[in-house]
Amino acid sequence: MEDKLEVSAEEFFQSSPPLRNEQAVREALDAFIARHVSRQRQGDNNGACATRPIVCITSGGTTVPLEKRCVRFIDNFSSGSRGATSAEQFLANGYAVIFLNRRGSLQPFSQTLPEDPVVQCFEINKNGDLQPQMQFRNVLQQAVKGYSEVMKDGLLLRLPFETIFEYMQMVLYSLYNIRT
Repeated sequence: MEDKLEVSAEEFFQSSPPLRNEQAVREALDAFIARHVSRQRQGDNNGACATRPIVCITSGGTTVPLEKRCVRFIDNFSSGSRGATSAEQFLANGYAVIFLNRRGSLQPFSQTLPEDPVVQCFEINKNGDLQPQMQFRNVLQQAVKGYSEVMKDGLLLRLPFETIFEYMQMVLYSLYNIRT
């Protein structure tokens, strides 16, 4: 049974379009995973490695092309709210997060912002400078602070996808490398 599954998976990937930026995605995943599984424990003289728990979260829908030269497709739309919320909660609990998300879906730390934050949260002041609108200052500050902290600490890796093929290739590569 396992051999059939491996053959089916291999056939799927051979018939799939190549992953966009495959080398960059693999390098980012490898570096992120290595960073969190090879940290030395502070004060530990026996060389034991600490492992930060890593979670892979998928967020947002996928598209499935109906032809090889995609003109028509089936779209499974999802805003990504549950995935973004889950990522924030795992980060708050000490996890490193691989966040595979549909391009355009909600991102961690952005859920409290309006739908189009760049044009809705900012204004041009009398000097012609960009500034946050008063009613959005607190939510902008919280979102930027939360995002900046996890990025500074290297705890969040965001990888966008659009098609089921991109999604599957990144999920399987992530899960394989987290386990090994």
